[in-house]
Amino acid sequence: MRRQSVVLLFSLGFAFAAKAASDAGPSNFHRVVSLSPAITEILTHLGITDKLVGITEQCDDYDPSLAKIESVGDYFKPNFEKVAMLKPDILLVPDEGVGYSEREPKRIGLRYEVMRLKALSDYPFVVEKLGELFKRKDVAQKMSRQWRSQWEALDKKNQGNVLIQLQLSPPIFAGGGTFLSEAFARCGFTNILSKQVGYPQVSREALAKFDEEFLVVPLIHEKTRSVSDFWKFQSRAILLDERLFEKQSPPVNIVRLGPSFLIAAKAVCEALARQLHSKKSSNEME
Repeated sequence: MRRQSVVLLFSLGFAFAAKAASDAGPSNFHRVVSLSPAITEILTHLGITDKLVGITEQCDDYDPSLAKIESVGDYFKPNFEKVAMLKPDILLVPDEGVGYSEREPKRIGLRYEVMRLKALSDYPFVVEKLGELFKRKDVAQKMSRQWRSQWEALDKKNQGNVLIQLQLSPPIFAGGGTFLSEAFARCGFTNILSKQVGYPQVSREALAKFDEEFLVVPLIHEKTRSVSDFWKFQSRAILLDERLFEKQSPPVNIVRLGPSFLIAAKAVCEALARQLHSKKSSNEME
């Protein structure tokens, strides 16, 4: 996995859309292309999967039926020529800065709408915005209420330091200002890299200097053994069991800010608390 496929770059300024959907009035959209797995997941929960004619890769893990929809390429590098061939009424574009700018939708003359999903607080607004666009306001409002209820349910009493690892080589982590760091902070955990904004690359030399015990949340595709091998140099690292994600039904994804994110965050925080408690009990018995 390339670094560019992990590090979410700065916003690329989609705000001044010449043909933004918000200016199009209450039009009905029947052919939709989504360029974000998170947006696609929200659309499925809103019940408008039948309107999707194009999506990016990495979407069918939460709804196998999406595998039948035409892929327009990777999330970080969609094929806009293919997008144009699908003749969508509207193109839903993420505002995470994923390697392309507003010039691409403009170049092919498509109407598009930008969806900002950078912070946890963005989620309910995006849901309600999509609900308004596709006339699913009641469902959207219900989803937003459920999200806020799940947010309140996160346990704030936990204590401990965490590292949220997204890649092994080079080692990349979630720093401050990310929705991942925000979620763990809500659970009471302290992100060691909170002062480094975004998704920093951190060397082994720097990681070796951490002299307090910390929990590692490995949100990566490499096998568990590879993650364990990586951390052999740091005796204070406690690894979260990745099999936690395999046990969830329906599947949840903690690296995508979609409807299942807070469910995943709650499960991970609870697992972290259990592992920390187990480690402390073990230390007291020695």
